[in-house]
Amino acid sequence: MTAGPRADDKVVTAGVAHERANAWRAGGERVVVGVGVFDLLQASHARAVARARALGERLVVLLLDDRAAAERLGPGRPLVPASDRARVCAALRAVDLVAVVSPAEAPAWLAEFPSADVEYRSADDLVTRLRAGRTP
Repeated sequence: MTAGPRADDKVVTAGVAHERANAWRAGGERVVVGVGVFDLLQASHARAVARARALGERLVVLLLDDRAAAERLGPGRPLVPASDRARVCAALRAVDLVAVVSPAEAPAWLAEFPSADVEYRSADDLVTRLRAGRTP
């Protein structure tokens, strides 16, 4: 049995994630792109990530940086810095790549990301859409 990529090797810049996702898609693979904070990773997050991966062959997670996490979650958050959140998220088997992005970068990056076959904005959004039987 061969080991998969190390979590640290799966944390890349948004540009590298974009290039690799385009290469995967050019090779015929379906790419899923998700955006989230992943502060205090929970079992529900892991299940949502696994469900997202099941929608394609590759999963790229755009992890919102600390400023965006604070804006979204409120004072005193995130409890875990972006670099650590990225490593923990990357350790999930279902995740192929993680890129930390700024609040302004994420929407623009998704809009310019032609290789995404499926996009989801958060674990909660993905779970809601899957329960309703809709592909994000």
